[in-house]
Amino acid sequence: MGPGSVLRDLIASGRIPVTLLTVIKRQDEGSPIVDAAHAINHGHLPVARSTAAGDLYILRAKSAIDDEGTHAQRLVVESAVRLGAQVLSPQHNSTTGVTALNRALQARLNPPQPGKPEVQTSSDVVFRLGDRLLVGKNNYVTFCFNGETGEIVDIGPACLTLRMEDAQGERFVDYERADWPQLQLAYAITSHRAQGSEWDNVVVVVSQSHFRSCSATCFIPP
Repeated sequence: MGPGSVLRDLIASGRIPVTLLTVIKRQDEGSPIVDAAHAINHGHLPVARSTAAGDLYILRAKSAIDDEGTHAQRLVVESAVRLGAQVLSPQHNSTTGVTALNRALQARLNPPQPGKPEVQTSSDVVFRLGDRLLVGKNNYVTFCFNGETGEIVDIGPACLTLRMEDAQGERFVDYERADWPQLQLAYAITSHRAQGSEWDNVVVVVSQSHFRSCSATCFIPP
């Protein structure tokens, strides 16, 4: 038994004061991102329109079922590479999920090269010198915490070094092999994990294969 829609029921009752935030202030006036956000909140598909802002583009994958996944993945990867963008996807599964996109983006942005160090983790993921990694668990030895990102600057057989940047500046952190499961590639991350973060450019995946999450995922402007 779930908790039910407690807050929704309270709002619908009309018995308690409610304040609706209807003005978006993170984008300039006239930005199509504002229109898209309002459309999504009202259950409508957003429409990209040509404006001077030029900050929203919608690319649709082919509708053929047997080719939809690979074509959509290619669109996401090419767009991310061209824009230098962070990729956000609702879930880990499917060809347009975080796991598959990370491997595809790693292959494009940081491919294997002779002499470039790399290691294979216990989850069959390859970490390569120069990869961007996400910290998935608080670690009070390295003082790296869930959601932080860093770049691999050194790799040994049992230890890798991340360069981290935060409000205190740049620092270098060693991760022993036993702690590697706490790390994951960060070329693509879930939209849930992205809340509160900012990037210059973002590619957001909206796929029917993630319908359960898309219905509860907020529109995240760059």
